[in-house]
Amino acid sequence: MSPTSQKSPEPARFGGVMRPHVVHVVGTLGAGGVQRLVLGLATSKALSGYRHSVLCMLGATGNLRSHFESLPMRIESCPVKWPSIFPIGSYTVSEWLRQRLSFTFPGRLAGLLRQMEADLVHTHLSVDVSRQANGVVRRARLPWVWTIHSDHRPEGGQLEDWLLASRLASAGNARITAVADEIVRDLRSRGFSRVETSRGGIDLSRFLVASTKDPQWRERLGIPAGAVVVGAAGRLTGLKAYDVLLDAAARITDAPALHVVLAGGGPERKPLEAQARRLGIQDRVHLLGFLDDVPRFLHQLDVFVIPSRLEGFPIALLEALASGLPCIASPVGGVLEMLGEKGGILVTPESVDELAEALRRVRSPEVRQAYASGGAAISRNFSLDRMAEQFAEIYENLWSADQAGAPSQRKVSEQ
Repeated sequence: MSPTSQKSPEPARFGGVMRPHVVHVVGTLGAGGVQRLVLGLATSKALSGYRHSVLCMLGATGNLRSHFESLPMRIESCPVKWPSIFPIGSYTVSEWLRQRLSFTFPGRLAGLLRQMEADLVHTHLSVDVSRQANGVVRRARLPWVWTIHSDHRPEGGQLEDWLLASRLASAGNARITAVADEIVRDLRSRGFSRVETSRGGIDLSRFLVASTKDPQWRERLGIPAGAVVVGAAGRLTGLKAYDVLLDAAARITDAPALHVVLAGGGPERKPLEAQARRLGIQDRVHLLGFLDDVPRFLHQLDVFVIPSRLEGFPIALLEALASGLPCIASPVGGVLEMLGEKGGILVTPESVDELAEALRRVRSPEVRQAYASGGAAISRNFSLDRMAEQFAEIYENLWSADQAGAPSQRKVSEQ
């Protein structure tokens, strides 16, 4: 057993029938929509009879590790690069050798899946996905689900890698899904013959709870009582376009004051802090880092803003809607499918002018109430139960075909 692993849960049986062991492949255990989705699947009613484990390709660390450890889930790590540093005195040469040995990843992955006694693999990470498909479908000969969680719009080498994975999936017992219709349409235009929509979902009970704002929370951050607080919860990355949000917020100089509060860590934190200082709004921008209690954080906001450049089907937006927050968003990925034309204020990606105008509008309590009133109803269309039931059907079909001697039991030809 590797240092990151935990004891596998005992096999589950329903009426004497063995249920499959699903291994979810992710990057890390950091705070993100994919990780929360996997936790949701593992704890859902529809999949409660399945065994679940998680396999990390980029390191089994992160803010949500304790959440995974609290469940009867085995945690493993299988990096694409050779996992050990070569003791040759040169870090550069050692890293070069590790990269050169990446071709061993499919075999190492297949071996680990056998050791874990996996019955089905669900990939949530599209990095080196053809190598994943090679290891799961061709070498381990297991049923495979690949879910694409973001609107990547692959080109060049990445597209070749994805199409190779698609061909491997077609030759085996596999399903490819994407979290939004727009992503499915884009992939089909790029040569994917088999891909279907599988929208995300959340545990609504965590957010559909009436809550009053805590004046002490604002006081601790130095936010005046009459200010309008806009913000978001999620990783601070360039694709989220929080830099556009700060540029737009800097244009709001009259009363009532506008404060921006962001919960989450990520590579853009220091650049955003520098941008706030450069714009002279550092007193109105609050970067809180990772927060575990997302529902409580959302209930302190007046408006949720997600001006992303690219998106999949943002779980954070669902959480905001369920919390009764009016939302401003860019209609990218699955956002438009979620909000429709009237579920929130839609702004063109990268448009500081449109976002600034939307921020001015939501300072009005009447405007906020108009958009907040429909959020809970929208979120009910994307519940955790509905998402889990869809994947339960996919898992069951693949598992049944596998038990009947489907393509995963025969040797898949080299691609």
